[in-house]
Amino acid sequence: MAHDVFVSYSQQDKPTADAVVARLEQDGIRCWMAPRDIVPGTSWGDAIVTAIAGSKVMVLILSANSNRSRQVVREVERAVAGDVIILPFRIESVDPTGAMAYFLGTEHWLDALTPPLERHITRLARTTATLLAGGKVDRDTLDRAPASAGRRRTRLPRWAVGAGIGLAAVVVLAVALLFRSDSPTPTTAALPTTTTTLPVVAVALEEVGRFAPADLDPTGRRVPDLVYGFDIDGSMLVIANGVDGVTRLAIGDPAEPRPLDTFGVTDARAVAFTGGYVYALSNEFASQDVIVFPVDGSGGISLPMGTNRVGSLYTLEVVDGYLYVAGHDYVGVADVTDPGAPALVFEWETPASTGNPADVFVSDGIGYFSAGWDGLYLFDLTDPAAPDLLGHWPSPDWVIDVVVIDDIAYLTLGSAFATVDVSDPARPVVLGSVQSPGFASPLAVAHGHAFVGVVGDQGALGAIAVFDVTDPEAPTLVGTFGTFQIVTGVQVVGDHLFVTDESQGLVVFAITGIG
Repeated sequence: MAHDVFVSYSQQDKPTADAVVARLEQDGIRCWMAPRDIVPGTSWGDAIVTAIAGSKVMVLILSANSNRSRQVVREVERAVAGDVIILPFRIESVDPTGAMAYFLGTEHWLDALTPPLERHITRLARTTATLLAGGKVDRDTLDRAPASAGRRRTRLPRWAVGAGIGLAAVVVLAVALLFRSDSPTPTTAALPTTTTTLPVVAVALEEVGRFAPADLDPTGRRVPDLVYGFDIDGSMLVIANGVDGVTRLAIGDPAEPRPLDTFGVTDARAVAFTGGYVYALSNEFASQDVIVFPVDGSGGISLPMGTNRVGSLYTLEVVDGYLYVAGHDYVGVADVTDPGAPALVFEWETPASTGNPADVFVSDGIGYFSAGWDGLYLFDLTDPAAPDLLGHWPSPDWVIDVVVIDDIAYLTLGSAFATVDVSDPARPVVLGSVQSPGFASPLAVAHGHAFVGVVGDQGALGAIAVFDVTDPEAPTLVGTFGTFQIVTGVQVVGDHLFVTDESQGLVVFAITGIG
């Protein structure tokens, strides 16, 4: 049936969801809710995905039950990827945690904490009608979100608001490659339990410098611009700085990052920087081309990235003359051996919907494609234009980011950090794991330690979590450092850790205790 609103809820909160739907439909607002509107014989998952894609607004019944519901989290991430407006309706005094906090980055919502419920549902119906009419909701009519919720993510980390392309446009490429009869059988991804005891002597981080690109508001006050990611090449660093483009910094002295120039890239969302060329992802809500230009900002070539993808693109990486672009259920590979004439040579879509996270790490001719709920895929990149599937690790949780060193894959899994032996790409074997102090996302590994950006739980802000991985079979949490809203990138250069935060900009730490 045609509808405007998708109602997402935990089954334990069905009475409230029924009351919401009844009032919205009484006001002429067409709703979709499961299981009521699932056509008999239709796949539950397919029906949910199609219904969300056809919605303008998602009303989320937020409670302790929905906060920990894996199905509700999947529905919310799908709405974020499809650029569906999310209107949380909080019926219990609960802060979003983990993956829900990661996706539910809205500053205001509607609370329904005091009786009578009907009064709050009336306000919800009025707000929903305003949103559907294309109007702006006066924030004074809404409630302020708990401290744990920041702005809605617009890049996620490696993860973000989708482009809103209809599911009917999805064309799955490389099906024959992925399902060849000789493809290896995936191994079971059980995570062993390891200690979380803090070491007596450990690496620590000490902030030594920062840089926050900023504009002036009408009152003359400096307002930080959003920073969506960065990359480093030698003594130069480039930042994807949203509507202001790409900013280049000199970091010869890490304690004093020095801005050099800014290049006009429309709504820059991610960057890669190598060989004197900058590769910037542009226009998150439009075509999402990659703009390739020399580091001096002259010229510039636009490389359209695939018509066969279902959602947003998040990350870029350039290795040995090939550009790898990852996004929602998608990886594209472009030949950039001649940066002045880039050419898209390969596209891959995951076999099933996997959630927002997607990234690529390339090492020793093997591509490690993280695929959210669907785990980690390993490809032979002897010919990057025709990757050959080697193996698959079906993670028990999201695979967000991956770094591979000496046949050990270090993975952020949302709620955990894990190590996996990939010496036999056909049969990855998990070595160890440890619970993360928050929703784990961007990752860097150096000096026997993993440095992970986390989004805080239980109302807390995020931080950098440091894990000791000198024994990959027993990764150990060392501690957390700094205070961040949403970490969008981490890299280690020498004995310094560079971190970008969406709202704070670039923060530089000295890594101490590494001998």
